[in-house]
Amino acid sequence: MKQSILMAMCFLMMLVTSCEKVDFSEVEVQEKNRNLEIYTRASDADALQYPLVVFVFDAKGQCRGQQTLLEKGSTFSFQLPSGSYRIVALGGISSCDLPSTPKFTSCLTLKENATVPLQMGQADVTMGQNSTKAYLQMRYLVSQVKVSLSGLPDDVTSVSMVLSKPYLQWAFSGTGSTPTSYTKTLKPGSLPGIWETGDVYVLPTEGPATLTLNLATPTGNVSYAYTCPEALRSGVPYLLNGSYSTGDMVVEGEFSVEGWAETVNWDFGFGPSASVPDVNEPSGAPIVGTLWGNHIVAYVSELNATQWSVYLLSREEKVEVPSALSGENSDMALQYAQQYVEDDISGWAIPTTAEVRMLQQSFGGIALTELNAVLTQEGLSPFLDYEPNSSTEKARYLCDEGMKSFSMASNSIIANVSGTKKYRLRLVKEIIVDK
Repeated sequence: MKQSILMAMCFLMMLVTSCEKVDFSEVEVQEKNRNLEIYTRASDADALQYPLVVFVFDAKGQCRGQQTLLEKGSTFSFQLPSGSYRIVALGGISSCDLPSTPKFTSCLTLKENATVPLQMGQADVTMGQNSTKAYLQMRYLVSQVKVSLSGLPDDVTSVSMVLSKPYLQWAFSGTGSTPTSYTKTLKPGSLPGIWETGDVYVLPTEGPATLTLNLATPTGNVSYAYTCPEALRSGVPYLLNGSYSTGDMVVEGEFSVEGWAETVNWDFGFGPSASVPDVNEPSGAPIVGTLWGNHIVAYVSELNATQWSVYLLSREEKVEVPSALSGENSDMALQYAQQYVEDDISGWAIPTTAEVRMLQQSFGGIALTELNAVLTQEGLSPFLDYEPNSSTEKARYLCDEGMKSFSMASNSIIANVSGTKKYRLRLVKEIIVDK
């Protein structure tokens, strides 16, 4: 019996000493990639500008995939591991130069005399255990400008315009850089005294745009300059019909392109007898995304035949605000709203769900970038989609009396709040404006 036990112990010792020690913490587990299908769409399917190119950026801003689609009828598909990604799609890429090694912070460069409108769509996706589909709403990244001058003297030999300061570059993250000037020579039209540019596509401008017209005659050159009331915005057509004889240059409203926003109307003088209007006097409804009376215009709708309903977004932003479910200071958001006064306006409120939808409609995607350019120029706090220095952590704002929260990042939902988390807070105020 003792001999049997001894033999068994020896056999066990041989097993222990002959086996390799395996550190499972160092074993690399190969995760199976999941399929991501991407679909691009526009308000008019025929308005999509081919070729299309799609980039997939990971949470660190590195490009994990890039595909180009030359014609209508196909979809994009990527194999990706689990994680969070930002999808960026571009249409009409023949009008731009793309970076050779793209990152999320990289910039595209708009070509001089771009012939097709550049489009962009963005979406955030999270890859889990299943395949994922992403739908990208494509929007125009550029402004469309068309200038037509009439009534010019017969001795005018050439006409050119200089537009300042459109951005030359645009980052995938949604910010413009390298403001420049755009020069275009006008061509004689079909009737005497008519000079036209045709369609001009430019990126949004840094601050209010400046238009300079240069007229050459045998006796010398003369220039006329005009500073527009606001920066040129993405997706907006600007049709400038200028009459030299009357000194009136009017932005007409009949020009319409499917998928473009409504034409902005501006009146200003042009010619030796022109007077300079007061650009601080709004001639129509306040323009969303601009400062109007030193207040941020968030949404405008027609109330009746004589009045506009205008929603304002507070200039100031409060941070580290507990939700209504917090055990401590749960009424901070409501108290802040009750006490907030902006210039001479009081009665501000925490946004409701309906008002959040209004904000997301007004400032989705590129429009938020344009708004923040205005706010930054004025030294005001930006309206964030992501927390500073992060491309994945969404900035969340309180709504519905502090019971819910929302984000301005794409594809975000209105969600219930946490009792422990703290949030950002931006207020809204409706005012009635006479037409």
